[in-house]
Amino acid sequence: MSKMVASVCLGLLSMLNGSWQATDAPQSEATPLAMSRSLRPGISAVKAKLSKLGYQFHSAPLADGTPRLMGGTEDGYSEAELIGHDDRLESLSLWLPVSDHGPVVAARNADAVTSAMELLGWKGGAAWVAAAVSKEHDAISVRDGVRYELKRVGEIRFLTADPI
Repeated sequence: MSKMVASVCLGLLSMLNGSWQATDAPQSEATPLAMSRSLRPGISAVKAKLSKLGYQFHSAPLADGTPRLMGGTEDGYSEAELIGHDDRLESLSLWLPVSDHGPVVAARNADAVTSAMELLGWKGGAAWVAAAVSKEHDAISVRDGVRYELKRVGEIRFLTADPI
């Protein structure tokens, strides 16, 4: 898959996840409520885990200055978006192609999902994703203050985890 297609998919992921913002959007001030909405691990812990699977990350802050890391693997079949700070993660998104791209891609994406769910504290999360991927509709689950969503867009599934 070309880097251009991967970039378009990540842009779509950001829009679906609600984190996309136009660069000329008005700056907003962080509120205590918004700052308190975070997931268990920090962005550094998730980045370290996914980096071990071959993800390479680059900084792409949101328009309001919130730190965001966009990352993926060299082959373009595994992508991620991490929003937050070193000590707190505010949103996690994984791009999961369901077409057959070979056993290496399938294993790496399974490892990424398993790692993310373990870091977020949902031990049965990887099994939920595995079951939801094959369904004909989007899936949502709320566990321990985190909203997990698996969206279908053609042959791609977007897994997001956001605090509620």
